[in-house]
Amino acid sequence: MERTLDEVKIFVKAGDGGRGCDSRLRISEKKFLNTGGEGGSGGSVIVRADRNVTNLREFLYHPHFRAGSGGLGGSNHKRGKKGRDVVISVPSGTVVYRKDKSFLIRDLVEAGDEVIVLEGGRGGAGNAGGRFAQPGEAGGSLEIVLIFKIPADVFLIGLPNTGKSKLLNRLTHAHAREESFPFSTRHPELGTHETPDYRQVLLCELPALYRESHAGRGLGVDYLKHLDRGKIILFVLDPLNAFAGTLGEGYDILLETLGRYRPSLLEISRGVVVNKMDLEEVRERVGAEKFRPPDPLFLISAETGEGVEELMHFVTAHLRKMETPKELSHG
Repeated sequence: MERTLDEVKIFVKAGDGGRGCDSRLRISEKKFLNTGGEGGSGGSVIVRADRNVTNLREFLYHPHFRAGSGGLGGSNHKRGKKGRDVVISVPSGTVVYRKDKSFLIRDLVEAGDEVIVLEGGRGGAGNAGGRFAQPGEAGGSLEIVLIFKIPADVFLIGLPNTGKSKLLNRLTHAHAREESFPFSTRHPELGTHETPDYRQVLLCELPALYRESHAGRGLGVDYLKHLDRGKIILFVLDPLNAFAGTLGEGYDILLETLGRYRPSLLEISRGVVVNKMDLEEVRERVGAEKFRPPDPLFLISAETGEGVEELMHFVTAHLRKMETPKELSHG
């Protein structure tokens, strides 16, 4: 899968207002009537979520957007034409910030959501009505940041080498790379699971975490921002992991990492998956450790499929409980 680009900076400028017209109509030898019309207003800059857009990659190559300027006012009270709006299409799930990310402009969650980030400049007054003709108002400019947060239903997180990619492939046929070395998943991997009643569940595997991830080591924790969209987080563990001595320690590392990144992530529903149950040594360690987390626990093998059906029954049942009446009507 192509690498997910989740943050870009772009520059936008609203259209300038058109100049007002200075026009006079002679009505007698010594008398004139001012008939100059107003200039047209400049075009606005609109950011809109579009279901046909899946990433922010285009903005790497085209980061500048400018709306059209308003037309000049004309004689006989004719108003100038409004400048062309520029509509910037982004994926559903994109958050629009001012450049320093301290001010949220809008969270565009659903396709069709939009926000006017800059309005065009007003057109200048014409000289009709005894006024002086005026130039149009300049359109403003702004640097904004677009952050795409993957709108997945279920997120898989875990320590390195717990088999997250294999589980994603088992559930969705995503063809994520399965490697035996740590941190082989370097960007989010997506896949869609179809339930027996033909509902679709979007799953996302995030890069691995470990105890020092919060300090920027490994692949860091920046990818955890995507969890804001999640409905369920699955902790994927295995008792033979080199980054934790026990299942309990692995669970605590993941829990602590989420809490340090953003405490609100701990409020998202969780399930705990102990993988690699096809291995005899794993079965022995699980039996000896008597791991009992406070979240629903599933013992599975992504290799053989053992326990996977029960896991997905839990996931789909939980998602149904969270559906709104609108979602149910489209299910």
